[in-house]
Amino acid sequence: MRWAMMAAGAVLLGACGGAEKRGGTATTGGWLVDRSGTQTYVRPLPFWLSFHCADSSTLELEVTAAVQNGAQAIVDFADTGNATSYYEAHALQPSATSEEGTTFVGRVGTGASYVAGMSSVFSCAPGVHFDEARAGEVMSYVVRSYDSGGRLDDCYASGQDPAGMLGKSYPDFGNTLQHGDITAANCVTVRKAR
Repeated sequence: MRWAMMAAGAVLLGACGGAEKRGGTATTGGWLVDRSGTQTYVRPLPFWLSFHCADSSTLELEVTAAVQNGAQAIVDFADTGNATSYYEAHALQPSATSEEGTTFVGRVGTGASYVAGMSSVFSCAPGVHFDEARAGEVMSYVVRSYDSGGRLDDCYASGQDPAGMLGKSYPDFGNTLQHGDITAANCVTVRKAR
């Protein structure tokens, strides 16, 4: 199952194979043309995290962001739905960039010891962590994108306890990357409608 979490007022989504994730529409791609045909506009990529378990031991992550020539995206996640909330942060590298924005990708092994950008203690087993039956009931996420100068461009928190993630309510065990950027002033909280 593939899950996607978006910023800007969106909710948690299950994205099936072939779901449109780029900035364009089915007919115009990333470009919008006014009715007179004299001006063309670029539609920016939505800011979102997409993740899925490629198999029982591999998690694939993708972040799209409107930042052009982005340097990196960082995804922090924690098991905030259980008493033992472990915390991790993984940097994703740019895989594509255009006038619409940047796509960042990462692939980490699961069910192992934590190594930033390489492996996670969390599981891809069915019904657990990344393959939870309903996204956001166990895990919480902070998604950040950085511009070409390494400055924070955008940030949002989502999942089971996004406000707790921004408030740093969960011990991070030193497993952080640029942790000072995670604040309520820098990041928006996205949650499911109740």
